Formats: sequence, C-alpha cells, structure tokens
Amino acid sequence: MCGRDWCPHCGQEDSKAHVRRKASWFPRVVQAVSLVYVVVTVPPEVRGRYRTKKALGKLGTAFKRMMERHGFERGLRRWHFFGEGKGQESRQFHPHLNLLVEGRWLSKEKLAALKASVGRILRVDVSRVNLKARFCDTPRKILHRVKYITRATFLDWRWDEELARELVGFRNSSSWGSWDEAPAWDLPAAEEGWRSGYRVAMLEHGVCPEDGTAIVWGGVVRRVGAPTWGHLGAGYWMQQRK
Repeated sequence: MCGRDWCPHCGQEDSKAHVRRKASWFPRVVQAVSLVYVVVTVPPEVRGRYRTKKALGKLGTAFKRMMERHGFERGLRRWHFFGEGKGQESRQFHPHLNLLVEGRWLSKEKLAALKASVGRILRVDVSRVNLKARFCDTPRKILHRVKYITRATFLDWRWDEELARELVGFRNSSSWGSWDEAPAWDLPAAEEGWRSGYRVAMLEHGVCPEDGTAIVWGGVVRRVGAPTWGHLGAGYWMQQRK
C-alpha cells in the first residue's frame, strides 16, 4: 500500500489504507465520552502560502497549539486538501483542517475566541475566518466522524500535479495529549464492522490482538499454504495455530 489519496486502491473509501487510518484513531477516540468536531478552512486569498509540506505542517501545529491554549488538552487532526463541491469546484485546492478534540458543546463566546485566534494565525481579518464546530456525544457519531475525517480527498493527482508531487511523504494525521485511559464506551451492535478495525488498531500499535503481547516485526515471508492463514483485516494476515 502506498497510502496516497490519489491511488486507485488506497484512495477508495474503506480501502486497506483507509481502514488502517481509522484503526489508528480508534483506541484514542474510544476513551472520550464526547468529542467536538472542529473544521478550520483556509481562506482562498491565503491558500497560496500553504502549498508545501513544511507550510502545512507548521500551520497544523499552530492550530494544535491554539486548541491547547483554549483548554483542549488532547485531540486528533488531519488535513483535507479538496472539498466536496461538484465539477470543477471539487478539483480546486481547498485546504481545511479537521480536528477532533475532547470536550462538550462550544458556547458562542468560545467559538468567537477560537475564530479570533485563527485570524491571528492566518493573519486575516476575523470576518474571513471559516470555523465550524459540531458536537459528537454518542459512539455512532464519533465513529462516523473518524471515518469521514480519515478518508481521502485528493482523489486524482491531475487536479493539481505540482501539489501531488509536493505532498508525497507528508505525514498528515497526528494526535496530541495523553491517550492512555481505559475505554469509555463499547461498540454499538450496529457497528460490529469496527471490531476488525480494533484488531488492526492493535497491530498498528505493535500489540498482538490475541494475547496483548508486544509484536516483534520480522522480515518479509512468503505466504505458503493459504488455508493455514487468517486475514485480520487491512492487509494483515496471521498464521493459524494447528
């Protein structure tokens, strides 16, 4: 897997790459009773500043530190590079940062304070700040946001070939704060498909999904005797005990 948005395989919804991205977030979000989904869209007049890995990385870090200053001690973030408009509109560079932060519904005063901070970071008037927030207070809403945020948006490199070349190797998803608590909720019965994702999440964090021991990764092996191997999801296979 290359993991690139525009890959015809990795860029598909629920592809192996998408499942791995969801799985890497799952052990964290399951610790939070409620989350706030915040989207900060970069205004068109300053988007030209953020067409490099370095600039996007620095801006993402600035927004993360802003959220910490406003009392959000832990959260997750990921850039979307294109929007969901129709036709040519969907193919124009439209950077917006998705944040999931632990917390409750934001008051008007809190939203105003966040917008003022965003304006200072982007060096634009607050009237040009586009910040939206939604409250996620059920497991189903939280899981829906995780799936939505971790999906690919740069679906065709031809939309912006220069940007595609620049983004190769860009580390897009990240988290901050301490995420070492016990789960706060169980998976809803209707979301059983996430259980395979949970196994993948353990593998992504180097933990065996069967006994919880640390995994020591070896070299490449050839999978021989297909009936003795079981697929754990997202491209992971385990040799079955006889």
